[in-house]
Amino acid sequence: MKTVKRYTRALADGYRDMNMDNLFLVASKEQVEKVANFMFTLGQSSIRMDSTLKNIEFKDIRLDTEGHGFVRTTEIWDYAHVNINDESVTREEKDVQYDLQYELQKSSHGWIVADISMEGGENTTASDAVEK
Repeated sequence: MKTVKRYTRALADGYRDMNMDNLFLVASKEQVEKVANFMFTLGQSSIRMDSTLKNIEFKDIRLDTEGHGFVRTTEIWDYAHVNINDESVTREEKDVQYDLQYELQKSSHGWIVADISMEGGENTTASDAVEK
C-alpha cells in the first residue's frame, strides 16, 4: 500500500537527516510527535539512526468507506546508530523483523498513518523496537 511505503521512506529519511518534517505529509501530528521524541532522545546522546527497509510484506489491508483503515505488515529492517560528531557506527542491527499494524485515517490529502502497533497490541514508532 502506497501510504505505508511513503511512511517508511519518510521515517528512514527523517531519522537519517534528523528532520521529521516530511513525515507530516504521511502521518498524523500525534504519530510524528512520537517519532520525533525518539529521534530527540537519540540526538541527546549524539546519535542519529540510519535505517534501511529491506523488505515489506503486506499481510492484510482493510479500508472502510468512513475514512479508517488498518494495514498489517511484516518488515525487515537494518539499523545503524551513527555518532553525529564523527560519523562512527556505535551500534548495528541487521535483519530485524517487525510484525506491525498501521492504523490509517483519511485526511484531506489522502490516507495517513495515525498510529502503529506491534502485533499483539503494543504501540511503537516502528524504530522503538530496536531498543527492545
